[in-house]
Amino acid sequence: MSQVFKTGLTIFLMFAFLSLGVGAISASIDSAAAEQFTADAAAQIENFNFNDDVISQCKANAQSRGYEMNVTKIDSNGDGMSDMAEIITKYDFNIFVNNLTHEQHVVRVYAR
Repeated sequence: MSQVFKTGLTIFLMFAFLSLGVGAISASIDSAAAEQFTADAAAQIENFNFNDDVISQCKANAQSRGYEMNVTKIDSNGDGMSDMAEIITKYDFNIFVNNLTHEQHVVRVYAR
């Protein structure tokens, strides 16, 4: 009889660890996707010389993916033209098994 209990407990623990592992891997993939999206947006903003239309398009793309993107243009040398931008992307970090749901994480990138 004790063997049945041990087998049941082993199967339950294996399922619990498998679920936690899958949740962690899924959250890691989501984080990597948000970081890559932000890096791609920074490259696009750099390539188009901090154009407002490109920035608004990047924000719209971020919103369609479920991210919140803020872009702050910076004039670092005081000549009246933007030559740098701070891009902040907020996204939800979700691991459903242990109730880490909708925790906000931030990716911060500077376009130069």
